[in-house]
Amino acid sequence: MIVSLLLRWLGWGWMILGALAAAGQGLPGEEPLPLIYTEAAQMPALPTGPGYREAVQAAVQQRLVYRPKAGAPPPKATDGALVTFVVGATGRVGRVQVLTALGPDFELAVRAAVAKLPRFVPARQEGEAVGVYYTLGVGALGPYQFGAKALDGLRPPPGWPIGERGAWASPRLPSGESIEAALERRLVLPPAGSLGANPGRSQVEVIFTVDVTGHVVDALVGPGSGLPYNRAALQTLARLPVFRPGTYEDKPVAVWLRRTIVFPRPEELEQARRDAPPAGAPVPEVVPDDTTRVYTYVEQMPRLPRESGAVELVQLIQRNAVLPAEVRAGRVEGPVGVSFVVGRNGRVRAAQITRGLSPAADAAVLAAVGQLPRFVPGRQNGQPVAVSLALQVPLLGPGHVFGANDVAVAYAPKFPAPGLGAYLRQNLRLPPVVTKENLNGRVGVSFVVGVDGRVREAQVTQHLCASCDEEALRLVRAMPAWAPARNADGHAIAVRTYADVALPPPAAPAAPEVEEDKVYTYVERMPELPGGGGLGAIEAAIRERAVRPAAACAGRVFVSFIVRPDGTVTDAKIVRGVGGDCEAALLAATRQLPRFLPGRQNGRLVSVSFTVSVGF
Repeated sequence: MIVSLLLRWLGWGWMILGALAAAGQGLPGEEPLPLIYTEAAQMPALPTGPGYREAVQAAVQQRLVYRPKAGAPPPKATDGALVTFVVGATGRVGRVQVLTALGPDFELAVRAAVAKLPRFVPARQEGEAVGVYYTLGVGALGPYQFGAKALDGLRPPPGWPIGERGAWASPRLPSGESIEAALERRLVLPPAGSLGANPGRSQVEVIFTVDVTGHVVDALVGPGSGLPYNRAALQTLARLPVFRPGTYEDKPVAVWLRRTIVFPRPEELEQARRDAPPAGAPVPEVVPDDTTRVYTYVEQMPRLPRESGAVELVQLIQRNAVLPAEVRAGRVEGPVGVSFVVGRNGRVRAAQITRGLSPAADAAVLAAVGQLPRFVPGRQNGQPVAVSLALQVPLLGPGHVFGANDVAVAYAPKFPAPGLGAYLRQNLRLPPVVTKENLNGRVGVSFVVGVDGRVREAQVTQHLCASCDEEALRLVRAMPAWAPARNADGHAIAVRTYADVALPPPAAPAAPEVEEDKVYTYVERMPELPGGGGLGAIEAAIRERAVRPAAACAGRVFVSFIVRPDGTVTDAKIVRGVGGDCEAALLAATRQLPRFLPGRQNGRLVSVSFTVSVGF
């Protein structure tokens, strides 16, 4: 159940990062919160060649020896395991964790295969050896592309952390302040003179686990920031007090969290060091807010650090709100009106309910507002001022049905190929009355596409004739599953949408001719990597193959390339970049992409152009 919940909220690719803490075994000689990267400038290498994910996966697969016990059913081609481990700064493998439905014998076989791996040439970041986290799929019968469906029915081992959005209650600090505010007050600055000429980005994304006792036990850092910033980020994280642990089904659970620690820009660091308290000084108390005039509108309204607007602010409160049982059960739903003041120091105070829903729902919204990070304060005549904000925060249960044009619907539901029009033309049973009475019109049908993509609650909203209405309802109720709508976080949501059924049906449009030498930007079936995953998988494959230059890179590079009918990648070029060796590294990585499953248009293999944004 926990795995299916994680898949629904997070996608399996992020969930697996939790295995780092679940392994429970550190690498020899490690300090607390050691430097472990999700990827490094120079990835680990096997003695026989590069340490790309595919190469390491193949090395594990070659060493796997598995024979089912006598009488046990033979494994299927789709059977396998998810294995995670860390290649440490010494090149040795540790923190091995295996998730499989094949039982303990296969788990032991996978662990034995990983143990047979040779010592790696360790990863390097800015010339220093560092640890790197790996996630691989291992097949029982041969090479295996691990996917989300393979996790169905699996229950993680005890202590396996779940995602923040999967927990009923996220870990909380005893003081009630947000994690962002607590990190800001405990910020450890990089040592003077440690940044060099190319300091990298002055913010570090960290992924860390709060265990069932409330302690931060593990952390991963992403690429793009220099070593001094990464070390300072982990030192900052280590200064957090003990949390109140997260819960699931009212029981304490380990939860992994993802936060960005923001440092002063390089040109501001010296002043920040002068303003910082002496080493070893106690953490400063929360800065008291002012009690001066509170504005309702100013020249520059308060905003969150990431330039978000009112919609994103409401969504953040919704994400932070711990829904009471009555909302989760769908008995109570609706907007909660809340107002609060963003003071001159950017901190939230004086939150109050302006339109209540229920005592429990109102309390959940007030608690979520109290977890908001520090704002960039509002300004009037160039001076920071206190500003009152008022919002309507909808609290919705998991079964809520959104309108097709609701702001929460980031991606509309999609009918499977060859499309809704073709389905209606091919499956319509024209009622005799249409021909007999020479009717010509449309039946409008409203229906819900659920989170599973299935259609329900169909009803006629525009009538033509009784038998016409019945036929339109039959067509809608018999529809195959749609690709469900999704919100901005990528989670499937139920949406009420609409279809027009034309009677008699229009003639099918003529299929456009496929031009032999044309390069398309969009086709009926887009090219994809063998393991699927869309643009996200392509970006990850490029990043994995990129050998980072010695000079630090910051920003995003837009790379275009063409996938030919045979699946090969050609014509790679930079559309927009950051200059120098960084662009060259990404071009070289793009040219090393494996052969794609080619695109198709009208049943024929065609060339398709891609543009991918890759961040350093």
